[in-house]
Amino acid sequence: MTAINGDPIIHHRVEVDGEVIDFAIEAAPVDEHLEELHDLDSLIRGLDARIEDLDGRIDPLTNHSDRLDVAVAVSSGVLAGAVDSLWVGEFSLMDARLWGEQHVNKFVMEVARRNGYEGSSMAGAVRRLEKVFPFAGDDATKVFGGGRLHHLRDLTHHPSPVGLIASLVLQFTGQAWGVTFGQLSPVDLAGNPHIGANAYQKLLSGTVGWLGHLISDVAGSSANAGAGTGLPGPLMSTIYSAAAQWQKLTGAEAPGRLMEELEKAFRGSDLAVPFDFRTELGLVNQVGRQSLPVILNDVIVRAFYFVRRFIEARSAGMGWRESIMAAKPWGNRTIARMLTISTATFSAVDLADAAVRAAAKSGGEPATFAALLLLRVNYVGAVRTTVALAIDARRGVQRSRLADERAICINERLRLLNTRSFYLIAGTWTEAEGAEQAVTLAEQAAAHAASEFRASWFETLEAEKRVSPLLDDVRENDPEFTQLLLETLRRGRSD
Repeated sequence: MTAINGDPIIHHRVEVDGEVIDFAIEAAPVDEHLEELHDLDSLIRGLDARIEDLDGRIDPLTNHSDRLDVAVAVSSGVLAGAVDSLWVGEFSLMDARLWGEQHVNKFVMEVARRNGYEGSSMAGAVRRLEKVFPFAGDDATKVFGGGRLHHLRDLTHHPSPVGLIASLVLQFTGQAWGVTFGQLSPVDLAGNPHIGANAYQKLLSGTVGWLGHLISDVAGSSANAGAGTGLPGPLMSTIYSAAAQWQKLTGAEAPGRLMEELEKAFRGSDLAVPFDFRTELGLVNQVGRQSLPVILNDVIVRAFYFVRRFIEARSAGMGWRESIMAAKPWGNRTIARMLTISTATFSAVDLADAAVRAAAKSGGEPATFAALLLLRVNYVGAVRTTVALAIDARRGVQRSRLADERAICINERLRLLNTRSFYLIAGTWTEAEGAEQAVTLAEQAAAHAASEFRASWFETLEAEKRVSPLLDDVRENDPEFTQLLLETLRRGRSD
C-alpha cells in the first residue's frame, strides 16, 4: 500500500490463465470516528498547554545550585559569623538600658529647648515639659499604684494606639481607664481643669497634649529625671494591655500571674534594670547590631547569585533587560537554598563561638554556662535561619504538588493518546475490510473479462478458418467483388 495525495492507494496484480493484469484501488477514508478524534485532539492540546505551564512554574521551584554556589554560601556564612564574633559582642540588658537612657535624655532635652527651656539639667527640662503639657491622667496616680506603677497601670500613659484611645476617652468622658487590683476599670476625673472645654480643646489635649506629656515622663519624673520610672515601651504596653483585657473578659478577680510578672519586670525587681521604654529602645539598638552580620550575609549571597547569573545570561546572547530579569536574586528555589546554607552556616559558627566563650567564662558551671551562652547567641541570625528554612521547605512542598499535578496530566495525556490510537486502529480495520472486498470484486471482474476475451478470440480464429477456403473461389469467380471488398476495408481503416 502506498499513499498518493494523502489517500491510501492499493496496488494489486491478478494472473488469469497465464495473463497478468495490474490494477489500483483507491480506499476512501472512513469518517465514522472523526468527531471522537477531534474531541480527543482538543483534550490533548489542552493537556499539552497545561503541562507547558506547569513546567514554567516548576523550574523556579527547582534547586539549580552547583558546587560553586554552595561554596560561596558556606564562605559567606563563615565570614558573617566572624564579623558577629568580633564586632557585635554579647547581649546585655544593662548596655541596652544605658544606650536607651542616653538617647532618650538627649531627645527630651531637645524638645524642652524647643519649648522655651534654656537650662542644661534634665530635671529642669522635665519640669518645663510638664508645665507646657499638663495632663489630667496624673490625678489618678495614687489609684493606679503610685509613682512606680501608675505609668504602667494607667492606660493613658501608654505610648501606643491603646494609650491614644484611652487619652481621647478621658477627654470626652472624664474617665481614665487603667488596672486596679488586677481589674481593668475606670477612674472618674470629671471636672479636671486639664480636660478640654470644647471638642477642639479635647482633641488637642487628647493628642498633642498627650504626646507632649509622654515625652516629659519617658525620662522619669522631675524628682528623679533621667533615672526614675519612665513609660512602658511598645512591647510592654501591648502585652500588659492584652493581659488586662483578658482579665476583664474571663472575670478573674485576682491579678493574673502574667500581669504580676510584667509589673515586676517594669519595676526591675527580677531584672538588672527596669524594663521600660528606654530599655526597649536599647534592645532595638542591640537587635540592629545583631542584624548587621545577618544583612551582610544576605547581601554577599544575593550579589554573587546576581553577578554570576547575569554574566551567564549575557554570554548566552540575552539582552540587558532579559539578563537582569533572569539574574534577579529572589523568587526562586536556587537562591532560597543558597540562603538556607549560608544562614545555617552563620548560626553554626555563632553557636560555636558562643559555646567556646561561655565555657571559658563559666569555669564548668552548667547554669552559668547556659546563661552566658544565651547572652552570646545572635537571635536575629537564628530567626533568619528559621525563615530561610521555612521558605526553602515551602518551595519544596509547592514543587512537589506541581510535580504531582504534572504527572497526573502526563498520565491523562497517555490515556487519551491510547484512546486515540484505538479509534485509528478501528478505522484502519474498517478500511482494510472495505479494501479486501474491493480487491475480491476486482479479481472476479478481471477473471470474467479475461474469460470473455479468450472466448471471443477463439471464435474469431474459428471464423477465420472457415472463411479462408472461400477466398480463392471469390478471387477467381468475381474479381470485381474482391476489389470492392478491399477498397471498403481500406476506407474503414482510414476512417
